[in-house]
Amino acid sequence: MSRMKRRAFIAMLSGAAAWPLAARAQQGERVRRIGVLMGFTTTDPEAQAFQRAFSQRLRELGWTDGTTARFDYRWASGDRERFKAYASELVALKPDVILANTTPAVAALRQETTTLPIVFVQITDPVVQGFVSNLARPGGNMTGFDFVDFAVGGKWLELLKEAAPAVTRVAVMYNPQTSPAGYLPSLRSAATTLRVELTEAPVRDDGEIERVITAMSERPGGGLTVMADVFMAAHRAPIIALAARHRLPVMYPRRIYVMDGGPREGRPALFVLHDNECQPTWVTRCWASSLLAVLDCVGSVRTVAFCPSQSRVSSTILPSGNSSAS
Repeated sequence: MSRMKRRAFIAMLSGAAAWPLAARAQQGERVRRIGVLMGFTTTDPEAQAFQRAFSQRLRELGWTDGTTARFDYRWASGDRERFKAYASELVALKPDVILANTTPAVAALRQETTTLPIVFVQITDPVVQGFVSNLARPGGNMTGFDFVDFAVGGKWLELLKEAAPAVTRVAVMYNPQTSPAGYLPSLRSAATTLRVELTEAPVRDDGEIERVITAMSERPGGGLTVMADVFMAAHRAPIIALAARHRLPVMYPRRIYVMDGGPREGRPALFVLHDNECQPTWVTRCWASSLLAVLDCVGSVRTVAFCPSQSRVSSTILPSGNSSAS
């Protein structure tokens, strides 16, 4: 079975399992409590779109905030300490299920509970990070959607070099407190193959972001790769502005960077599209059955490289091991 057909089949089964729940809710079933730990700020457009889509799909399944369900949102704003505090708060509420958005959210919740059902989204390689035992049979109390494999780090560098051949030095920027370190091995390997000088640039605030970008622009041949990291996404405005000011070729991990202002004037960018359509139905399935282990981790990833100066767009489906069955 192809990956897309398999995903459609899972979605169909998820919907079929959820509708009886909605019917029972209308007949007086108790209100379900849903905790949501978001990695972004409440004002972030991407996060707002996520919240709207999530709530809308649950309404379609019969779960409406204030009637058949209660939603408890917490917004960590890419801050490690807030992730810890809000994870503790949500677990104390004893919800029926928690939706965890981004890797730091999952990591914080794992420290607080091993029993409450957790559905994760926008995380990288949950097996390598130890969140689940394997993709086909996650086990424990967690299941969800694999965002992308760590091997994509090397692809970022390859695409940057292809779009901007003059680049010989690249800084990979990330926050070590919130970003998975698993991207670095593939970045180092690609840098060796491409003969690119790679500088690992950990940052924790806007001042450090500015220093990294300024340093890479001081000599010709500089470039920048932004790691998939909720902190970086939350601080994308200064990153985009500084890259534009210094005319620095930059590789972004997600489309929100491109939509918020980059690339312009020939600077290349990469963004990742992924399909999380099944998130709400999986949340309802978590209280429909205690058998989380039978729900496999699925996801699809598409990378798109865009370089306006060359009027060229290339699109590739990455084989990422997000599914254990073909």
